[in-house]
Amino acid sequence: METKAKKTKKTQEETQWTDVLIRTNFSDSGKVPTSGSASHSPDIVPNGITLINDPVTYLTSDDNWMKDVGKNIEQSRQNFIYMRGINLHDGPRKGRFYLYYAPSSILLYPSEWKDN
Repeated sequence: METKAKKTKKTQEETQWTDVLIRTNFSDSGKVPTSGSASHSPDIVPNGITLINDPVTYLTSDDNWMKDVGKNIEQSRQNFIYMRGINLHDGPRKGRFYLYYAPSSILLYPSEWKDN
C-alpha cells in the first residue's frame, strides 16, 4: 500500500492523509499531524470469543463507526480481532493489515513480538 499525504491550503505544516486511514482515536480525520491520544485505536476491534457474522456491515454502520464496539479478550481461548479503516483516496485502494503479539512486559521491544 502506498503511503502519501498532500499539502492542504490551510497551512504549510498541516497535510491530509490520502490513503486508507486506521484512526488513532475517534477524532482522527486524517490530518497530519493527528490530534489527541494515539494509544487506543478504535479501528482495532477485539471481539472476544464471538464471531461477527457480517463484520463489514456491523463495524462500518452509521450506528457503530464512532463507537467503541470492542469486547474483552478471554485468556486461553481463541479470540476474534477485527480491523477497519476508511479510504481517503479519490479511488479504490487495497491494503494489508498486520497485527503482532508480544508477551506482557513493561518494555515491548519489536524483537519480542511473536514471529517478528
